[in-house]
Amino acid sequence: MAKFRSGDLILRDSQYVIFGDDSDAHIGFNGTELEINSTVSGVDPVNSYDLATKNYVDNHVPTISGYVTEEYLTTVSGDIVAQIPTDYVSDSEMTTISGDIVAQIPPAFSITKGRYSIPNGVDNFTISFTDVGNTDYVINTTLVNPIDAIDSIYAYVVSEVTTSGFTVTLMGETDSENYLMHWSILE
Repeated sequence: MAKFRSGDLILRDSQYVIFGDDSDAHIGFNGTELEINSTVSGVDPVNSYDLATKNYVDNHVPTISGYVTEEYLTTVSGDIVAQIPTDYVSDSEMTTISGDIVAQIPPAFSITKGRYSIPNGVDNFTISFTDVGNTDYVINTTLVNPIDAIDSIYAYVVSEVTTSGFTVTLMGETDSENYLMHWSILE
């Protein structure tokens, strides 16, 4: 293990610190990012900022429950049967299926999502999407300004809902064209 009594270790482009006798085990900077080319071992995390080992994640992260969308199902691991609603498939059917499991499960609901650029100087706007045939859908929205160093805070409400969109009313006019609304609807 490398130890330094004082001073900083500075790595420039394509410089590496080699550990042990194997020149392939190194840490360095490849010109754009930090590069570690061998497995790094660790301990179980204690503080909220600690990295977690695979063993810790495997044993402490709970499995999901309820309805699962195709988008989320592709990212889960573990006992997949426990994560699928029983009205779609039985345990015996699930254990005999092979191949892409996501393609074999009908989605529990439909998600439509997008990002809307809000013009400067407006206090309401309408987000439109393909007609879904009803207004019985759940709307999720997030207002962000990823560009301006100091951005205003706007309270807002969804003031009108149609089968092909919804209107958002801000509690004041926007002071920049850099505001975005990330949105999704669940049918």
